[in-house]
Amino acid sequence: MIGCKIKEEDKKTIWHIISISESKFYKIYNKQHDWLVNHQRKFLSRMYPIGTRFDSSNYNPIQPWIGGVQMVALNFQTSDEAMLLNYAKFCGNGGITCGYLVKPPELRSENYNNKFKRSPKDIKNPVKKVTI
Repeated sequence: MIGCKIKEEDKKTIWHIISISESKFYKIYNKQHDWLVNHQRKFLSRMYPIGTRFDSSNYNPIQPWIGGVQMVALNFQTSDEAMLLNYAKFCGNGGITCGYLVKPPELRSENYNNKFKRSPKDIKNPVKKVTI
């Protein structure tokens, strides 16, 4: 994979990847949602926690997943709700030993109609009781 700048759309090939911080992702998601979804259809992206998370806390991974981010970097040294959500997302496909899922149909379709557009502020953390 080769890193590149977001604006270099015409120079990218399928193996290019952009790395964006969580704060930059939210700005793009809120202001340029259609562009972001189209970008995620063709290229790879990685989102990482902002550098001010000195306590190694995690952000809600559901929001970038909905935005089509393929690699959502989390702080694995912190056992929190975000890590449980990450584990649950990949459980159906081999758990943490897999780490791969097929993109949802709306990100693979050329006929995307923006019906899944949501603001990260509108997404509430899911509440699910787990019995062990």
